[in-house]
Amino acid sequence: MRSRFILLSITILFQVSVCFGQQTHDDYLRSGYALESKNDFAGAISSYTEAIKIDPKSFAAYLLRGTAKMKNNDVDGAIADLSISIELNPRIVEAYTNRGFARDERGDLEGAFSDYSKGIEIAPTNYLVWMNRCMVREKKKDYDGAIADCTKSIELNPKEFGAFNNRANAYYKKRNFSAAIKDFDKAIALDPQREEPWANRATAKTYIDDFKGAVEDFSKAIELRPNDAEYHRRRAEAYRKIGKIALAEEDEKLAAEIEKTKQ
Repeated sequence: MRSRFILLSITILFQVSVCFGQQTHDDYLRSGYALESKNDFAGAISSYTEAIKIDPKSFAAYLLRGTAKMKNNDVDGAIADLSISIELNPRIVEAYTNRGFARDERGDLEGAFSDYSKGIEIAPTNYLVWMNRCMVREKKKDYDGAIADCTKSIELNPKEFGAFNNRANAYYKKRNFSAAIKDFDKAIALDPQREEPWANRATAKTYIDDFKGAVEDFSKAIELRPNDAEYHRRRAEAYRKIGKIALAEEDEKLAAEIEKTKQ
């Protein structure tokens, strides 16, 4: 949503500024965005920097450069740029959301929580901010708060895979395995090609003694990610619970071989 809004603004301004025959602030934003869309983050950062030289008070240029720096693995630089963007315009939800993400990456959960909370204050119907705060609350072991935030995210967008998957993880941490399985069901229905909810649902099923179901789910996770030793090892444990020792031993052998190739 952020990128589309900024690109539209740049496009409109470019149509006016091109008449002057020189690179303007908005031209540099457009070229930076084009480079970023091609994963040339260093080139995008350079272009956004030129825009900042022309207009040092451009909150959009700092926002875009900060986001590009995050994608370029410069977390500290991202936080610095996004902080300037917020100082220049404290009502842009994307700046808080992106800085919250960067702070989370740095392990600053309190800072991330604060940023996501501010983002919710500015844009209470933005389902992604609720989902991101849900994830931070889970890391802080505030599982009830995480469930509440992801529930709000789901209310705003019932087709968001991440909200169901993250709420399922919070239910799992609370050992409410039945509720976790129901949410993993919904996450899988929304995106059946991601192995994580299959594996997590399999693990939850072992806690309610549904080992046959666990084997089926681990098998699907392995189909999607065949070189994961842990999935093979967990399926082996489930096989043993239903008496399929030969299959368990085969999985254990495969797990050992996978780990050996990764050493």
